Amino acid sequence: MSFVLWTTGCVATLAFIIGVCLPQSFPRRRTIWLTLLILGCCTTIVAQHLVWGQINLLLAGLCLADFVRHSGRWSRFLPRGVLIGIAAGIKLTPAIFIPYLLMTRQWRMAGSAMAGFAGTVAVGVILFPAMSVNYWFSSVWQLNSKVDLGTQFASAGNNSIQGAAGAIGHWEVSPSKVIVIVVAVLGLLAAAEIFRVGHTLAAVLTVGMTANATIGTFFALRSRTSPLAAAILSQRRLEGRPAKI
Repeated sequence: MSFVLWTTGCVATLAFIIGVCLPQSFPRRRTIWLTLLILGCCTTIVAQHLVWGQINLLLAGLCLADFVRHSGRWSRFLPRGVLIGIAAGIKLTPAIFIPYLLMTRQWRMAGSAMAGFAGTVAVGVILFPAMSVNYWFSSVWQLNSKVDLGTQFASAGNNSIQGAAGAIGHWEVSPSKVIVIVVAVLGLLAAAEIFRVGHTLAAVLTVGMTANATIGTFFALRSRTSPLAAAILSQRRLEGRPAKI
């Protein structure tokens, strides 16, 4: 039962992501949306996500929802940015959006994201103090003892630059680490420039692609749909709100 509920939630999140990326004026929008949803569920990355019960899709949905929702009544209780912080607290990868928000001078949203992240850490410390201290002061800095990757940052199956380097062979000092830093900086700079010309969602998707290229796994799905979305969305100035499905 839990597997069915989790799978349903993940597929619904994928439907939401695709719905956000498709313009309202797109011809036969519902048909295209359903087709992309079915094709997306048939990809290896989504199949593995569902089989292994991973949380990446839901975290991507949280981040995307935070960017496209309007500042309304609920924003008083849940400011924009908090969902990104919560996602980063669950898995560190979404934290890449915080420097993006700072670079684009979205100060309030960046502050809310950092507050959301701090909140998850605080909850963890209160509920599981010993485990939290061990994680933040030991485990997170010694991942090799948790995942046997040797000197590598990622395995060959990881959808990232590090994963590609791992697939090529074993490196004592992998050159991919330098490439990762360069790609991360260039990706964030590109996203900031896209934001400045008014393409809000395309900028968010660019950050997603950057996260996938440098870290992998978390935005693996979005990095495959975002080129199509960017091509579609480049034809109009984004409004920063989700399209209706």
